[in-house]
Amino acid sequence: MVLNLKKQIELQLSKERLNALELCSAVAFEREYRIFLIGGIVRDLILSSKIKDIDITVESDAILFCQKLEKEVDCEIVATQENLR
Repeated sequence: MVLNLKKQIELQLSKERLNALELCSAVAFEREYRIFLIGGIVRDLILSSKIKDIDITVESDAILFCQKLEKEVDCEIVATQENLR
């Protein structure tokens, strides 16, 4: 099942977090990657709860996506599955 949570995202995310999500989306689109929101943010959006963090999964090489994201939008990736092991 796919939920369209665009309106909730626009209402519930801070400008900073919305900008970060839009940057991820732009890099994914440019590189032809598919990304998805996962985890607690989906629940929090549905329940209109406070959003604590944003978790994204990448349908491709997530490490490469993060490296490209850091390089292209001058940001820092705090954690990836690879460095959590």
